[in-house]
Amino acid sequence: MENPIYTYRGKRYEILSQITNRDGDNQRAEQLLIDFKHCESKGDWDTISNRITNGLKWGWLKEVSYVIGDNGTHYKDKWERGKEEGFNKEVDEKGFW
Repeated sequence: MENPIYTYRGKRYEILSQITNRDGDNQRAEQLLIDFKHCESKGDWDTISNRITNGLKWGWLKEVSYVIGDNGTHYKDKWERGKEEGFNKEVDEKGFW
């Protein structure tokens, strides 16, 4: 199962399914993502911040710095992804146009 990713204030957080999905609750990671998006729609920023803080503390959430490509591949950054997937053909090895 793929771990859902939630983006908040420019940071990406991976909801770790292997930790959240226990005791027969196989969709908990996806439900947490839905909960985050619901809080966004209501403007409940305090709840989002608190959940992120506690998720990081208790280990079911992890901040990630990599970029996920269209095919699910993890890349170091957007430039690496662009070179591999071919949509930044004008980018050279140093990342300049």
